[in-house]
Amino acid sequence: MRRLLPCAALLGLGLACTARAETAVPRIVALDDAQLAQARGRGLPAGQAITGFQLQLVSTWIAPQGAVGAAGTVQVEGLGGGPPSVRVAGQASGNGAPGGGGPGSASGGLPVQGVGQLTQVAGDANQGYNRFTLRLVDTSTGLPALSAGSLGASYAGRGTSASVAGDGHGGLVVAISTPAGSALQSVGGVGSFTQALRIVGNGQRVDNSAVLTVLTRSAPGLGAAGLLSTLQNMIPRH
Repeated sequence: MRRLLPCAALLGLGLACTARAETAVPRIVALDDAQLAQARGRGLPAGQAITGFQLQLVSTWIAPQGAVGAAGTVQVEGLGGGPPSVRVAGQASGNGAPGGGGPGSASGGLPVQGVGQLTQVAGDANQGYNRFTLRLVDTSTGLPALSAGSLGASYAGRGTSASVAGDGHGGLVVAISTPAGSALQSVGGVGSFTQALRIVGNGQRVDNSAVLTVLTRSAPGLGAAGLLSTLQNMIPRH
């Protein structure tokens, strides 16, 4: 017996399918970037609404000579119920200077409008990771506790620096710079998300980790109300 991939799974891959009789062959249509850019809330069950979120960006650089790290968090609560509450936290710390530069080089920019990840490695025995995790939690669970610290946190020592700062457009930037390379995570207020790391030393372990926690609540009438409002707005008013 043949197995067909459900439409919901195809939508998660950026594809669309049309429903037909069981004897018909499903037709798969690729969606372009413009169509995907308009998709919103497709992963939520019926009757659920988003009331808040927390985005945490953590970058760490570990080497035999030392370690450095930075973390930035944006937390928003109260969406859909008046002015939302927005809080930001940042931390940066270090111990020693992670490594020296290796014999190779890694270069090049990453101009991104949307989502981009970059990993460039030149050297031996290095490990580099760009990670992104999405979690959906309900109001009974709540968002994770917001860490201490503030925007503008920084660390500097022996040619190494780590910082958490705004991007000037309502976004957040977490950055590490060492003699053995650099790590960057940014969420732009103009609609972009970037993770980038460049390693030019030996024996370096670099990790860019982003965790987006979305807070949801039960809203049984949300789907019907949204549909009704849409239909009403389609009727010309005299």
